[in-house]
Amino acid sequence: MEEIAFPVLVGAALIEGVKFTYNQLDLFLERRRSSRQGERPSVPQDVEIPPSVEVGGPLQLNDEVIEQHESEIEILHALLKVSQNYENLDGREAQLRIVLGKAKSILEAVYGQDFEFGKGEDATFKVQNRVEDLHGKAVGAVVGEINRGGHGEVDNQVARVHESGEFTGARIDRVG
Repeated sequence: MEEIAFPVLVGAALIEGVKFTYNQLDLFLERRRSSRQGERPSVPQDVEIPPSVEVGGPLQLNDEVIEQHESEIEILHALLKVSQNYENLDGREAQLRIVLGKAKSILEAVYGQDFEFGKGEDATFKVQNRVEDLHGKAVGAVVGEINRGGHGEVDNQVARVHESGEFTGARIDRVG
C-alpha cells in the first residue's frame, strides 16, 4: 500500500489545497515550456497562499528541481486537473491524497521548505439520530479518523429497542 503523506481535508481547506497545488504545478510546467522555447522564465509574482496552507517563509523557485521532476509534475498536473470538479472532491479518498502527497513533496523540493495543508482547519462532526422503534441493528455514528484538533458530537435518542434490536451509539477509531 502506498504511504499517504497528505492529511484528510474537508470543505474549503480541501478545495484551497487542490487549487493551490494544481496552480503551482501549472506554474512549474509553464516555466519549463518557456525555458525550452529559449525564453527566460518570468519571475513569478507573489504566490497567493490560501489561509489553510502554511509556508515557512517567502517562496523562491528552484528551476533545476522543476527540471528534474518535470515528467512527474506533468502526470500529477494531469491527475489533479481531473479533480477540478470541486463539489465532488472527497478528502478521504486515498488516491487523491496520494496524488496530493506526491505533489506536496515536489512543492517542498522546488521551494526548499515545508508546506502544511489544512492549517487552522479543525475537523468537526455532529451526528443526531432519533429512533422510535428499533427492531434490527443500528449504529449512531461511525467515524474513521478525524485529525488536527478534531472533535465531534454524537446525540442518539432511541425510544424503544425491541428484543431483536441492537443499537451502538458510536464506533470511533481516532478523532484528534
